[in-house]
Amino acid sequence: MKTGSARFRGQVLVVAFLVLALESAIPRLPAQNNDLSKTRNIAAAQHDIVIILIKKREFAKAAGEANKIFQMKWPDDQEPVLLNELLGFSDLLRHNDQPAIALQLLDANLNLFKANQNKAEIWKDKGYLFEVMGQHDKAIDCFREVQRLLEIKSPPPKPASQTPQKKAATNNTGQHSSNQNLPPGLKGSKTPRRQEF
Repeated sequence: MKTGSARFRGQVLVVAFLVLALESAIPRLPAQNNDLSKTRNIAAAQHDIVIILIKKREFAKAAGEANKIFQMKWPDDQEPVLLNELLGFSDLLRHNDQPAIALQLLDANLNLFKANQNKAEIWKDKGYLFEVMGQHDKAIDCFREVQRLLEIKSPPPKPASQTPQKKAATNNTGQHSSNQNLPPGLKGSKTPRRQEF
């Protein structure tokens, strides 16, 4: 009986040690929430600075100020929020004809993201920016990196007997003469659009 009792006491001590270790390893939630709230408030003010600088057409300064948001200490679960912020700034810069600065912003912050899905979104955005700049080979490289990050292999080509032979007719400007199969945003347009899947 002493052996069973000693074993039980040993198990109790191990459990007590594990509970103590876990308590010290887990951060206190109220302090963490306060820190996150403070970080979010600072980031919101920083966001407003970036927007004002973009309105003033001071794009390089805007990108520098935007970088400060991503350099802050953020918990890992905030990565989707940061991704939306980064892609939003990139989109604003692209719409203001500043794709090169948008690329610099993406490159400066790409390594701060840990999730492959989020990295893939950034690489996809880089691909669109290179496409807008007419650097199609770089755009293709970016989209291949998206595939690599998401571990998607291109399907093997279909045999010629299964490949549809119908080809869209184009007019002399390179635009589709029949726009019925195109999404509304591309009808009569040669501008690349983002494809959301």
